[in-house]
Amino acid sequence: MEWKLAEARMDYARINMFHADHASHKKVIDLVKEYNTQSKDNTIAIMLDTKGSEIRSGDLPKPIMLNPGQEFTFTIERGVSTPSGVSVNYDDFGNDVEACDMLLLDGDMMSFMVKSKSKDCQM
Repeated sequence: MEWKLAEARMDYARINMFHADHASHKKVIDLVKEYNTQSKDNTIAIMLDTKGSEIRSGDLPKPIMLNPGQEFTFTIERGVSTPSGVSVNYDDFGNDVEACDMLLLDGDMMSFMVKSKSKDCQM
């Protein structure tokens, strides 16, 4: 198979989940994974665009100022929002997120690298 975009140093495959069906998305994901196993010098990330603001953070008492590199916690435990972390309304968040994943928030205005996750689904 030809990998012209990948060989041109494509960084990620962005999949819009609002379009097509799961079977079509799976084909694209499988192709990217196949390329990643064959490539020795380039790895392509997979970015899924959901159809809207489905994963929401818990309410914050006031805005949080974050600095680059600052650690921040995401948890599925409801009502836990502090200056160092927020809750999310998606119970499978911990199953869908792995260490080294990149989380993009607020229309890609903020990005977070997942360092680790704990048994109680804190990232």
